[in-house]
Amino acid sequence: MFRVVSIVGLGMWLSMFSGLLFAHGVNTGDQGYIQEINGVNIIPFIYLGAKHMVTGYDHLLFLLGVIFSYIAFLILEFMSVYLH
Repeated sequence: MFRVVSIVGLGMWLSMFSGLLFAHGVNTGDQGYIQEINGVNIIPFIYLGAKHMVTGYDHLLFLLGVIFSYIAFLILEFMSVYLH
């Protein structure tokens, strides 16, 4: 029951920030590179995606939030064992 309530609560919390969740653009150096690519080139796009994930502050903050939430969940689960 706790997990259902926490998932619903998380969904409601995220909906408050839905305006901030729009996609963002590609930097100008990568735009020129993408426009010059012809045909199927999977490896360059994997590289660009990895670069975007590692250098994007929003992705790093999301990862930090996931880690923090997981640690907080583990602490609450540990505490609930002794409070039950």
